[in-house]
Amino acid sequence: MDRCNDLCTKETTGQCALCEVLAERDRFIRLWMKGGFLREGLRAMQHGFSREAEEHKAVVWRAIAAIWHQGQFEAIEEMIAPTYVHHTSHTAEDGHEVHGLDGLRHAVTAWRSAFPDLRFTLEDLLVEGDNVVARWTCRGTHHGMFRGMAPTGKRVTFTGMTLYRMAQGKIAEEWTVEDGVSLYQQLGLLRS
Repeated sequence: MDRCNDLCTKETTGQCALCEVLAERDRFIRLWMKGGFLREGLRAMQHGFSREAEEHKAVVWRAIAAIWHQGQFEAIEEMIAPTYVHHTSHTAEDGHEVHGLDGLRHAVTAWRSAFPDLRFTLEDLLVEGDNVVARWTCRGTHHGMFRGMAPTGKRVTFTGMTLYRMAQGKIAEEWTVEDGVSLYQQLGLLRS
């Protein structure tokens, strides 16, 4: 294509915006006709897609499903770093940090003993670098001792958010804030 129209500035200035747009359109059409458009689109998408981010999400989900839902403590070594620390809010472990794999086993055992049907629903799961943020809803039935309280048989639902720091494909650290007030109210430990 020499000139795009009678007003083309390519001959006088060496460039023309309309000529460039038409050339790009022609390239697009050629790619489409050869099937290369799909390859180009896939290549562009792959630049924006991080396999590591998806792996981080998978580790978090597997940890919740295997460890918390099913009590599979053998999965802890696979998904949790030996130097693990869980920074908790006031309702978890009486507000104390949980350290190491044994600390996690103890915490999970206490919660699963109190609420044997404990289940987390992940409402949102977002990744930024080595951090994963989960917004979750937890449900369970109080069938065991919890904070010195005998089982009530009450079904509870509470929400929270956890920030996970990943290191070498494992969960190294967590920060959790949950709606403990709602949980305590549902169990009758606090008045509404």
